Amino acid sequence: MKKLVLLLLLGLISVANIQAQDEKKEYFDLLMLYLDADYEKLLKKAEKYMDNDKTRKDALPYLYAAMGYFDIKDNEELSEVYKNPLRESLKLATKFVRYDRTNAYAEEGDDFIAKLRAEIKNEAIFELKEGKDSRAQYYFKQLLRLDENDYSVIYMQLQLAAREGDTYTQNEMQAEFNRMIENVTDWSKEASDKKNFLEYAMLEHADYLKEKGRTDAALKVVTQLEKFVGVTAKTTEFKKSN
Repeated sequence: MKKLVLLLLLGLISVANIQAQDEKKEYFDLLMLYLDADYEKLLKKAEKYMDNDKTRKDALPYLYAAMGYFDIKDNEELSEVYKNPLRESLKLATKFVRYDRTNAYAEEGDDFIAKLRAEIKNEAIFELKEGKDSRAQYYFKQLLRLDENDYSVIYMQLQLAAREGDTYTQNEMQAEFNRMIENVTDWSKEASDKKNFLEYAMLEHADYLKEKGRTDAALKVVTQLEKFVGVTAKTTEFKKSN
């Protein structure tokens, strides 16, 4: 009887191990293609996984494909073949985040996602400077799909709403921003792309307030910013000029 119980337990453990392996398929084939910089094969193979009903909701194919497209943007030859590689990378990365519901692949994806966020934020700033607000808003929407608690994006939306005279959205974004930063316990551990973008957004807002003759309000914004990111060359320069 004891032997029978033991065999049954071993059988259950084996089934559980197989299920766990299935739930976290590693896709080493895609990883090796990425490491070899064989982007064309990588994208073709990843696409097959994404089109297969059995694997289309697995997170890693989207991650490795996103990483491939991200590298392609700097490849002069391949960027002629694969159009808008950065946008493709962003689109696939949002799907990776969507399918990695339990954050099982944080170790594989976190560094890349942070790098992608930084690149997309630079693109958004460029679009704003070019007067292409709708394109910038597209990037903001996608950034929040990558990280729904990215307070730096929320503050950027806040300051844009202020410039447009959209008080309702400004107040809504301010409340959302306040909620998010309450959850930050150690600013020194926050991602650099978030702190850098927050600095940009808050200084933009301070500049706007200064233009409107609200210097005291502008200085309050900069003082609050320093509580988040510390005293920087830019915050010091702003205070000296006022």
